[in-house]
Amino acid sequence: MKLLKCLDDRCFLGYDLWEFSAKSLLHRYGWVFLFRIACGHPVRTWRGLSGYRRWRKDYREGTGVILFGVGEIPPKIDGRWLVALGFCLKPVGRCPSRRFNHDCGFLKLTEASMQRTGGDKIPGLQAWTAEMSQEGGVSEGTFLHHGFLRRGFGPSLTRKKMEVCRDCQIALIGQKALVARAALYIMTSAEDVVYDLFIPRLKGEGYQWVMFFLCPYTAKVMVLSALICGMKGLIVTYSSGDCKDYEDFSKADRGAKEEQTAVSTATLERILRLFP
Repeated sequence: MKLLKCLDDRCFLGYDLWEFSAKSLLHRYGWVFLFRIACGHPVRTWRGLSGYRRWRKDYREGTGVILFGVGEIPPKIDGRWLVALGFCLKPVGRCPSRRFNHDCGFLKLTEASMQRTGGDKIPGLQAWTAEMSQEGGVSEGTFLHHGFLRRGFGPSLTRKKMEVCRDCQIALIGQKALVARAALYIMTSAEDVVYDLFIPRLKGEGYQWVMFFLCPYTAKVMVLSALICGMKGLIVTYSSGDCKDYEDFSKADRGAKEEQTAVSTATLERILRLFP
């Protein structure tokens, strides 16, 4: 693996993901990507690799926001967009919807309340009296599924359980996305992302405009994958709790993530201004 790291350091052939790519072939998602994406769409893969090499020349680390497929940050987020958030943004051991899944009861309930009132304003926790009680649960909402989020709320959700959602960035960003009529997707494993986002896009379905929330370590991998699939948009990187190397990533990909990630306050404020 020292050779692969050396190739990455030298950005051999304009490509600095040699080590990540090789290690991924030891796991199922690596082979899924290789055969379903790379071998299945060789022309698009070549174009994506060429686009990545051009993108890599201007890439600067530590900016908090990474653009791909576009020259500048879009003026606003609207219904054309998919906002993809990492499950690791959820509170550790306290999320009422549990952690390693595609679900968020808070946002489902928010969307259901917005539908009932017919407005574009975020109802907030105190507006849910009709759905919730200290003993009871909630009724099901549609939550802009687009085929991604499971129906139902999972465990019984009470106001007491959901107090933790006040400090969850998924809840904050997700509410803004709902108002913008953007689709929402909570990312779990790399294989799920391939099947849920990349393969549909290669078929001419899914979303072209995407805002990803990721660890800096995996940001470049996502840029390459997105360019191959014809996506464009931006990646918002975490400032804390993020994976530092492939071992951390591999554990998180199986749901073994003990830290809660977060976007820095400055970057979060910058991103929230893109929503109506």
